[in-house]
Amino acid sequence: MEVFDDEWLAYILRLISDYAPANIWSLHRKVYELEKKGVLPRHSWVWLGKYPRSPEVDAALGLLSLMGKIVVKGELVVPARGSTSL
Repeated sequence: MEVFDDEWLAYILRLISDYAPANIWSLHRKVYELEKKGVLPRHSWVWLGKYPRSPEVDAALGLLSLMGKIVVKGELVVPARGSTSL
């Protein structure tokens, strides 16, 4: 579960803020590209399917949503009003 530490969740939240409104598939693609370049603070994601999709990214989106930091509207993810950090 070390994948879901505060540093990692904050990084995902910053990505969402930078690309808002972010399409979920585009967000997965961006995380995939950054992970492959070695930019991300953790390197233990599992990528599924022809189009990269990670259960860890989906779980992070779920956690951020439960924390009230993001809002998921269909295929779009946006930061919740006033949520710029954990």
